[in-house]
Amino acid sequence: MAYYNVENLFDTEDNPNKIDEDFTPGGKYEWDQKKYDRKLFQIAKAIKSIGPNGPDLLGLGEVENAKVIEDLLKQEQLKDRNYKFVHYESPDMRGIDVAFVYDSKLFKLADDEAYEIYFKQEPDYTSRKVLHVEGKLKNQKLHVLVNHWPSRRGGQEESEFRRLAVAEEVKAVIDKVYAADEDAHVIIMGDMNDDPFNKSIVETLGAVGEMGELAENGLFNPMKELHNADNYGSLTYRGKWNLFDQIIMSEDLLDESGKLRYVEGSAKVHNVELLQVGFGRGAKYPRRAIFRGKFEGEGYSDHFPVYVKLKMN
Repeated sequence: MAYYNVENLFDTEDNPNKIDEDFTPGGKYEWDQKKYDRKLFQIAKAIKSIGPNGPDLLGLGEVENAKVIEDLLKQEQLKDRNYKFVHYESPDMRGIDVAFVYDSKLFKLADDEAYEIYFKQEPDYTSRKVLHVEGKLKNQKLHVLVNHWPSRRGGQEESEFRRLAVAEEVKAVIDKVYAADEDAHVIIMGDMNDDPFNKSIVETLGAVGEMGELAENGLFNPMKELHNADNYGSLTYRGKWNLFDQIIMSEDLLDESGKLRYVEGSAKVHNVELLQVGFGRGAKYPRRAIFRGKFEGEGYSDHFPVYVKLKMN
């Protein structure tokens, strides 16, 4: 199971309801079919490299619409998988959404819903919806919430209230799931724009990094112990690493006697050489498709994917 912020996966068409003009043939990046096709190819290659044949379940961030997901899944590297997806349009002004991709032979979709987030201080502010998917993974019921929380634009402290608001909504959804089924298995994945030790994760969600700290129906964040600002994360900012991309899970998935469980120690940032810059001071950084305002055909995204392994008993 993985999550990947694919950084601005836009088609070439101008949508008058979105701020997507940069990603059009006449826009800033001269975004034509050739560049779009190359971006699709590179992202598909990155996804395929996660595990022996790509992940069975995958959350995506920064996809423009259903069309780009369809085009992505038609790529040579992915077309032989039995991938289907769930996607809702979000009111985000940039026009970027989240999506959930799944192997339809392994995961049987039962229900899906998207939650709109409102900010009391900013009634006109738009945010990505939180996607909630319910289904069965090899006959074991599983809930997955796919997220892309508001950015840190304006500063971490100044923008934190927005991420806290989304975290509160996610926590409310989880509480609702548990009220209906106290033995529910829940995964929260996404680009949180906060690190595993930030207030939104630790206090609002109540996600802990040590199994021994888990409360009943609590949340475990295996990413917390991985983050190191000097050398380990899923993206960089001003020479420091952040681990905004996280996969958090319910206590039930740690039960060794359960039918479906987390493989201890399997949480990783997929920072393989293929996806790295490979040279210079930023050799270990993610290799972006757009760098310094220009398209880089060998690039992928400004984020590395993250993943965990689940095991069926």
